[in-house]
Amino acid sequence: MIRYTARRAKNLAFTISAEEQRPRATYSLYTAALNQYVPDLAFRLRYKVEKGHLSLGGLYRYFTYEDTLNNRARSSNGWGLSLGGSYRLVSRLKFLVHGTYAYGVASYVHDFMWTERDFVPSATRPGELEAVPVYGGFGAFEAQWTKKTKSSFVYSYLQAGDIGNKPPSSYQIGHYVLGNYVWFVLPKLRLATELIYGNRINKDGQEGSARRIYFMAQFDL
Repeated sequence: MIRYTARRAKNLAFTISAEEQRPRATYSLYTAALNQYVPDLAFRLRYKVEKGHLSLGGLYRYFTYEDTLNNRARSSNGWGLSLGGSYRLVSRLKFLVHGTYAYGVASYVHDFMWTERDFVPSATRPGELEAVPVYGGFGAFEAQWTKKTKSSFVYSYLQAGDIGNKPPSSYQIGHYVLGNYVWFVLPKLRLATELIYGNRINKDGQEGSARRIYFMAQFDL
């Protein structure tokens, strides 16, 4: 990975990077994987204000694969845009928001990291792959209760697009709600607990939910 950051003004920073491409695609009988030689190209523009910040990010991916039906190499483009920011409502309460819309880069999204849904076989053109859309976002409040305790409360939404060939049991929509409590017991000792509720809806309408609770103890050497 190569990254460069430039500060054009006191409150403005611009970052560009070239990152190793690790696409996760679903191949059909008429498509096959090829080595990727073009890195993912990303940028981020961050503007800081007195009580928060605004951030704009983008990603471009040039993906190549083999069309075994016509015995030729093909390519497909992936891209994504994100917009987010934070604002301090009062001295100890901050609001954060972030949204993403993308094609062909689902592997950058946590829920889709291992689903091989960046690119999938075209429903109408054998031998070709198409980028899959994904979009979502989150809103959060971060509260500083005391000098040694804080909490975050988050709601997030995620939807995987469908280009006409998604299996009925595939992930379609996800909702998450979480809350946590962090206690800085000592300068180098931190204790935390977090409760997460998740809801998943498949393409065929099947729905399920689960709850998880985490405990953490961290000591910095």
